[in-house]
Amino acid sequence: MGSVWSVSAHRVVEGLADFCGYRTWYRITGSLDATKPPVVILHGGPGGGHDYTEAFKGLAARGRVVIHYDQLGCGRSTHLPDKGVDFWTVQLFLDELANLLQVLEITGAYHVVGQSWGGMLGAEHGVTRPAGLRSLVIADSPASMRLWIEEADPARFAAARGAGDAAAP
Repeated sequence: MGSVWSVSAHRVVEGLADFCGYRTWYRITGSLDATKPPVVILHGGPGGGHDYTEAFKGLAARGRVVIHYDQLGCGRSTHLPDKGVDFWTVQLFLDELANLLQVLEITGAYHVVGQSWGGMLGAEHGVTRPAGLRSLVIADSPASMRLWIEEADPARFAAARGAGDAAAP
């Protein structure tokens, strides 16, 4: 019995994009020559890899090219364990995404799906109003990090105290 989500008949290409002396791993499922603009998947983290977003490659069975990539510092991209917190900026990840779009020559038309941290990154990308961005889907991401922390901290601290953590505020 065949599955409508099977992508086995679709072309899969993996590569490494040079970025500021580092390398960003990517995988394209489908052909960039397709008539529909590709969808770029932004994974959570930072620090997580693309693996848990694999199900999105099923979109290729419906004619949509899917691009997964591992953000710098995780997955199959360059790891930089000696870099300090001042290195890991939102701008770094925005620049990496812009670089990947240019390397793949899709700046003219593409969609973005961002999950968790990837949704926040997608929102930051979206507010720059890139000409080629056709749509942005934000999944499981806070609209405001400040509000999220204000609401989450009391629950986290209560859980820590309940677990016997004497150092919990």
